[in-house]
Amino acid sequence: MKVTAERGGGIAGPRYHERIGPIETEFARNGAAIVALLKSVGFFELPERYPQKHRISDALWGTLEVEDGARTHKVAYQTGSEIPGELSEILKLLSEEFRWDDVARAPA
Repeated sequence: MKVTAERGGGIAGPRYHERIGPIETEFARNGAAIVALLKSVGFFELPERYPQKHRISDALWGTLEVEDGARTHKVAYQTGSEIPGELSEILKLLSEEFRWDDVARAPA
């Protein structure tokens, strides 16, 4: 599986847009744990967008995109969205092993 995470925000403060990936899970140290979490949460059946529970005007945003063969699915969320705990754990595992790169400075 190939996993890409993005996050960003900043209306009132400095704007930023960061990315991890795409990461091939078979080459990641914690790839097996990431794949297990993706399967346990049923990632490809999750909604494409998790709305905010309460409106936050300067919300941060994030996405998690997974490719598995011919299937690709992206899930988007914002500060105040109620996302499954497994997605938070996947983001934590990615952050522990890989660096968030500034998209504006990332090579094309």
